[in-house]
Formats: sequence, structure tokens, C-alpha cells
Amino acid sequence: MSGTRAQVKSGTTGLKAKRKRRTAEDAKRVILDAAEKRLRELGPGGIKLQEIARDVGVSHPAILHHFGSRDGLMEAVVRRALFSLRSAVLDQVRQQMHGEVDLPAILDAVFGIVAERGHARLIAWLILEGSRLRDETRYMRSMAEAGHVRMVEGGWTEGRDFDFEDMLFTVMLVGMAALGAGVAGDVLRYSSGLEDDADAEARFRRWFSRRLTQYLAGSQRPATTTAAASTPVPANES
Repeated sequence: MSGTRAQVKSGTTGLKAKRKRRTAEDAKRVILDAAEKRLRELGPGGIKLQEIARDVGVSHPAILHHFGSRDGLMEAVVRRALFSLRSAVLDQVRQQMHGEVDLPAILDAVFGIVAERGHARLIAWLILEGSRLRDETRYMRSMAEAGHVRMVEGGWTEGRDFDFEDMLFTVMLVGMAALGAGVAGDVLRYSSGLEDDADAEARFRRWFSRRLTQYLAGSQRPATTTAAASTPVPANES
């Protein structure tokens, strides 16, 4: 009988991650990693402190010690994502300072982190819950500053009425598009009759990239495309 109880007990604890001694920074990192994994797979509702504690092998009070509350943990996930986004985009801009600008790569970085990993939904959830979410890094302004420097040094602003605010508003537009895609992309595609079109999101990004390139380059000529778009079907007029 005691052997049976031991087997049951062993089987139960086997479902939990073994607790390890970690530094405070390591503990925060693994907790954030686990929260982000649940965000990708389950959405904001999947970020549950007791389950995350079980996933990483820490106690529930330990998570509260590091982040204060569930909202504190969720805000920390967003802050880390924004810092990662800022680093990724600035790296892209720096690499392209003296060469051809690869705008699709920059858009992929933004949409990949904001829209595809669930961060857009988490940001929207926090705002709707009344969180005073603040981006202390001001990553949008940092990206706009780096982009404007690239524009000036590349000669793209010569003879044009294009100042820093134009660059800043362009970056804001990209951020709004990525947030919209992450929160309501499926709904918008359905409303547009594209719910069964698996390539619609990729074509939208290519179209968006071409339009941004035209604007930043000061060109109003249609951009060439390497992929044929689907023939548009006009809506019935009443």
C-alpha cells in the first residue's frame, strides 16, 4: 500500500518542473520565457501564475516577489518585447546605413514581434483592463530618429519637404498596422472576403512595403512587384 502511495506521489510530482536555485535575473528570465510561450499558444488568458510557477519550477509567491502581480508580469512581458523590437529594428537600420534599405525585413521584424507572437493582443488586453502601460524606452521615437538619420545621410530628404515628424508618423503608422494585424487581422480579412486566402497577409505586407518605399523615396510612380496579386472583386453597389 505504501508503495502504491509512493508511486502516485512520484507520478504527481513528475508533472512539475524540478525547482532549481537561480539568480534573481535568471529567475525573471525563465518566468518571462514561460509567460511568453503561454501567450503565443493560449493568448493573454493563458498567463496564469500558478501554472507558470509549475512550468518553470518556482513557487507562486516567487513570481509575486519578482513581478508584484499578474498584471505586473504581463507588463514585463510587453516591456521585454518592445525592447527586443527596438533592438531588432535599430540593428536592421544600422546594417543598412550605407547600403540599400531592406524595408520588407524591417516590417517583418515589427510584425513578427508585435502581431505574430501575441504581444498585440496582450497590449490591447492590458489597456482595456485599465493598465497605465508605458513604454519607457520610447522605441517608436528611437526608430524614427534612426530612420531619419538614414534618410538624411542617404540624400533622400534633399529638395523635399520631409522632416523628422514625417518619419515619426511613418513609424507610428507601421506600429498601428502591426497592432491592428495582431488584434483584428482575422476579423479584417474575413470582412474583406480574404478568410480563405492563405497568402493575403504576406501580400498585404508586400503591398504596404512598396507604398512605404514610394513615400520615403518621394516617388509617386507605381512600384514594380515580383508576385502577381489576386484580381480584385468589386463590392456590389447598391
